[in-house]
Amino acid sequence: TNSTIKTGIDAWYKRYMTEYTSKLEDTIYCNDRTQSNQSTTGWNPNGGNIRMYMNFSSGSHSDLSCTYTTDKFSKTNNKAQLTYPVGLLTYPETYLLNNSNIRKMGQYYWLASPRNFVFNNAHECYVSSIGNIGGASVDNAYGLRPSVSLATGTEYTSGDGSMANPYVVDTNP
Repeated sequence: TNSTIKTGIDAWYKRYMTEYTSKLEDTIYCNDRTQSNQSTTGWNPNGGNIRMYMNFSSGSHSDLSCTYTTDKFSKTNNKAQLTYPVGLLTYPETYLLNNSNIRKMGQYYWLASPRNFVFNNAHECYVSSIGNIGGASVDNAYGLRPSVSLATGTEYTSGDGSMANPYVVDTNP
């Protein structure tokens, strides 16, 4: 079942990006649901008590791996298949930007990394309007910042990624 976030990302891609699909790579977008507290309490794919506190390992800023095939979203993964080659950045990928201006968009936006699950309430990682990374309940109305990967031979030339000054790429460098 598609999430509200995936539905929003797909709508954005369909409206603005379909003509550029040949310039993009089918990349793995990770939604790593590995638990940092490996126990049988809390939500887990094999059952458990959903009323217990559970952390996800996405809070580690040094690990870019994606453990499970079902968390490796791409157009070609039949167990985690995307409609379009687009996703969200993860906490570790965003952390590597070192709070640069690329992270600072002037509004809050969601990342692809789950944060924790407490008493039937899911929390996801986000980036604040000034570029700080945090976690909040998924019922907050934050924005989306879709991410794509350029195909080999496609290079960034200008722009800051905003609607007023979008990235410009050169496919004939």
